[in-house]
Amino acid sequence: MRKVNKLTAAILVFAVLLGAQSVGVAYAEGNPPAVVESPPIWTPGMTDNSGQLVPPPLFNQDGTPFQNREQFIADIPQRTTNWFPGMRDANGVEIPAPLYNLDGTPYIEGVSPPPQIPIYNGADVAAGSQTIESVLAQTVDWYPGMRDRSGNEIPPPLFNPDGTSYIEGQSPRPKIPVYADMPAPKPTLLSSQITDKSLIRKVDAEIKSTDVSLQKINESYVLDFDGSISALDSSLYLSAVNKKSKKPLKILISIDALGQAVALTKVDLKKYKVFIKRGSKTLKEIKTQESLK
Repeated sequence: MRKVNKLTAAILVFAVLLGAQSVGVAYAEGNPPAVVESPPIWTPGMTDNSGQLVPPPLFNQDGTPFQNREQFIADIPQRTTNWFPGMRDANGVEIPAPLYNLDGTPYIEGVSPPPQIPIYNGADVAAGSQTIESVLAQTVDWYPGMRDRSGNEIPPPLFNPDGTSYIEGQSPRPKIPVYADMPAPKPTLLSSQITDKSLIRKVDAEIKSTDVSLQKINESYVLDFDGSISALDSSLYLSAVNKKSKKPLKILISIDALGQAVALTKVDLKKYKVFIKRGSKTLKEIKTQESLK
């Protein structure tokens, strides 16, 4: 009987040990349960894995301005949040709707993917990361047939920034701002002067033989040439003569971001007779159209 009891006890001990071993083996060979780590809450002075200081965010993950009152999950890889209509930054300034998608097509609310707005600001992010300023300054390349949000076709450029004639497929394309209500790039003054006498004679003849008119847009006048002009240079300018005092006013010609020839002035040229001149030589009197709003 004692032998039987000893044998039974030995079998029980062996079974327990075998069971423990089996459980251990099964756990080792299977997939252990995932360890869920809660993302840390941002706090002042917080650093990331590389030891860099994590700056205070501008926006929460839902796009609302971060007010330093709510808890912000410091998701270090996340640098942006989706833009939405009426979105405001931490200063309460509304972030305008985009005009275009990054591929140059018009932005359509509810159809186009929402722009990504950086959570962090300025030098608070690593080099190469986008900031709100860089996002709002984004541009897309103009292309033939491109339209604005109102469905109006954006006309092709006439000139390159250096005043030479724009040639599709060869000239660099103008940059169109992605966002509304952003200041347009300042037009580039013509700095070069044509030295080829035959080209000067050709351009002067082209200007004399075509109708030239002015359209007022904001604080500039766009020169509208009915015919093709081979080039513009710094020796060409507008001479505006006051109809009453007869006093002349010299206005330089610039090329804007859309490749149009423009004259920057706040003067109401409807009170002047305007001529396009090269040096002291008058080439053409210019018509002034009604102001555009």
